[in-house]
Amino acid sequence: MRYLENRGILETKGRKVWEFVGDGEMDEPESLAALSLAARERLDNLIFVVNCNCSASTARCAQRPDHPGVEGRTRAPAGT
Repeated sequence: MRYLENRGILETKGRKVWEFVGDGEMDEPESLAALSLAARERLDNLIFVVNCNCSASTARCAQRPDHPGVEGRTRAPAGT
């Protein structure tokens, strides 16, 4: 957005950048690098939406045994 603003191409004040990613993408080192860069540059117009469908991260799926995509899942007893 700064690129567009600095060149007079587009007025970007008040605009937001939306990022739609999956849990598998967030496991990649490039995602952490991008977040680190955004923090370093103090970007305050970013909105991340993460779809945690457990398609790539079996470790996180183990934390969500009620997820419909997890094979052999068990539910915690009621009241625990």
